[in-house]
Amino acid sequence: MRPWISTLSRLLDTASPAVLVTVAASDGSVPRAPGAHMVVTADRTHGSVGGGRLEQRAIEIARQLLVADACPPRLERFALGASLGQCCGGVVVLVFEPVGPAQRAWVRDAAALAASGRAWGRRVRIDGPCAGEVAVFDGDSLEHTCGPAHAAHARTLLAAGAETALLLATPCRRAAGREPAAEPASTP
Repeated sequence: MRPWISTLSRLLDTASPAVLVTVAASDGSVPRAPGAHMVVTADRTHGSVGGGRLEQRAIEIARQLLVADACPPRLERFALGASLGQCCGGVVVLVFEPVGPAQRAWVRDAAALAASGRAWGRRVRIDGPCAGEVAVFDGDSLEHTCGPAHAAHARTLLAAGAETALLLATPCRRAAGREPAAEPASTP
């Protein structure tokens, strides 16, 4: 099982709020590839999204989200240059997901899939009336979870070995009966 899943499970068991920070996308020279995770609590971090000033800034943002009550996930783009005190020169997009009791179901589902050894992924809604909604999928639940418009892409990620593929969906158009746009964020 991936360490970030077991960390989130343990934190939820003790009612400790956290923020899951994931490298959602990157371009150019970057310290960590898409799919890297870090769990941030009020006083600890678990994992890494790259170290240096990037990671310090990610921890600051995550801790601000811990103080804010019931905020949706958010994306932040970082240019890894002089303005951030980094020399990599690439660009990283991080997704910040507050994790508390309301997220227990997807964390439990993810832990079960991770323990089974099967490839799996998450669809995270970033914007709109469904912001914060997370659904876990594997090869058997792609159509239902991701919708037909995005199932093919999710299937490709899973087939390529993206054990923790991440699709970012925005916004939710459930009321209009249409599937929201989604874009790949993490690949193997």
